[in-house]
Amino acid sequence: RNSIIEKDISIAEIVQKTMLKFDNTAGSVFRVEYRQKCVEKIGGDFFSVKNFSLNQTGIFIGDVTGHGVASALFTSLLKFITDELFTRYSNNPAEFLVALNSGISGYMSNYFLTGICAFIRSMEDKGKYELLFANGGHPSPVIVKSDGSVVITRSRGPLIGCSISPNYTNHIVSLESGDRLFLFTDGVTETTCAETGNILGSDDELLQLFSGAVQADTGMFLDRIIQGLNSYRGTETIEDDLLIIGINIP
Repeated sequence: RNSIIEKDISIAEIVQKTMLKFDNTAGSVFRVEYRQKCVEKIGGDFFSVKNFSLNQTGIFIGDVTGHGVASALFTSLLKFITDELFTRYSNNPAEFLVALNSGISGYMSNYFLTGICAFIRSMEDKGKYELLFANGGHPSPVIVKSDGSVVITRSRGPLIGCSISPNYTNHIVSLESGDRLFLFTDGVTETTCAETGNILGSDDELLQLFSGAVQADTGMFLDRIIQGLNSYRGTETIEDDLLIIGINIP
C-alpha cells in the first residue's frame, strides 16, 4: 500500500511541475525566472503568468496553508481559477483578489490562501515601467534597483478565502530599466536562523539577503538567494515550502 501511495505522490509531483511550466521568453519583454523547493515532493506554493501583450505581463503568486498532498490538490484548482481571472481583470489586481476570494468560497473551508496579484507594464516614456499590485496577506514584493539598492514595497491586505467581503488595495510603484522585481512565499521570510532561533522576517535581514545576492543574471540571483537562505538556516533542509519569482525589467 505504501508503494502505491508513493507512486501516486510521484505522479502528482510530475503533474504539479508540469502545471507550473511556462515559456519565459515568449510574448513579453519581461523575463520571468523562478526557484521552488517543497518540504515534501509536492506543496502548496504556486504561481500563474499571463502575457497580455509584449509590454504587459500579469503574475499571481499564492501560498495555500500547510504543505503536502491536500495543499497541492488545492493548487490545481487555484491555478485554473487564477488563469481564468486574468482574462477578466487585466488592470485591477484588487478586484482580481476579490473575485478569487469569491471563487474559492466553499471549496477551502479548512484552508486559506495568501497571494499577490501583480501587473507590470511599459509606460510611454522609454525605460519607464509601472508595477500595479494588490496584496492578500502575503509577504511584500522586493525590488532590487539597477544600482543594487533594495526596496521592500510595504503592503498589507486580508487573507484570501477567510471573509465574505474583503477589501484589497491597489498599489502603484514606478520601475526603471535594469530593476528586478521579486515575489516570494513566506518560506523565505519565516526561515529560522540556526544560531539565534530568530526568523528572517521582513526588515533588515531580508534587505541583507537580497543585497548580498546581486547577480547580473536573474536565474543566478535566485540561486544566490537560495544559498543565502541555506546559510542562514544552517542546512539545505527547509522548514516550509519555498517559492521565489524574479522578473527582469528590460
